[in-house]
Amino acid sequence: MIHLTEKDYAVSRWSGGTTTQIALFPPESSYAGRDFLWRVSSAVVEDGESAFTPLPDCATTAGSPSPWTPTSPTPSTAARRR
Repeated sequence: MIHLTEKDYAVSRWSGGTTTQIALFPPESSYAGRDFLWRVSSAVVEDGESAFTPLPDCATTAGSPSPWTPTSPTPSTAARRR
């Protein structure tokens, strides 16, 4: 088992805030090279707009289901359900 600490995480800016890369596989791959098989990251949304992805309006959606919850199927999850 590998124990990761905060110094192992790569933090970078994106158009809506910051993202912290927790894991990238295979180990010799890079996010910039887009040659990875999978990536685990966590984002902090700092801006109300993003050129990367539509962001929910947290002020008006508080208490409402997130558009990314399983109750709102994406085209790929809807296809798997058939």
